[in-house]
Amino acid sequence: MIKCTFSNGNRTDSLRHVVMDAVVEKNKRILLIERADFLETEPGKLALPGGYLEKNETTKQGILRELQEETGLTGKVIRLYKILDKPDRTGDLGRQNVSFVYLIKPFKKVAEPDQESKKAYWLTYAEINRKKHLIGFDHYKRILKPYIQERVN
Repeated sequence: MIKCTFSNGNRTDSLRHVVMDAVVEKNKRILLIERADFLETEPGKLALPGGYLEKNETTKQGILRELQEETGLTGKVIRLYKILDKPDRTGDLGRQNVSFVYLIKPFKKVAEPDQESKKAYWLTYAEINRKKHLIGFDHYKRILKPYIQERVN
């Protein structure tokens, strides 16, 4: 949780984190990253590119920054896909992250991924469904599965 001191001196650790996740699709394949083994949450698991919102950036700026950091790709925000704000989200160590999930159009690779990503994969819908047990957080259940169902129907 975020520890904060308000202007009146009161302290709290009950605030929630803001994160962004990117659904990046190209040729009916979705981009997933393999998280580095040293990470505190879901090490070695597959996940959507994403991360924490930084000070002085919008969620749209933040997701494009995270996309480039974790994959080396630039992109364009197509639209906000959904907001996940359930307090019981899995895999986030009780932080109760609120996630802004964006649909992103990929452009080009401009850099190598940072140390938080071991590798990036472009997976078909079928491959994602087969590998759901390898996907971290609630990315399969709450983002990928509904997204794939919408695209197939």
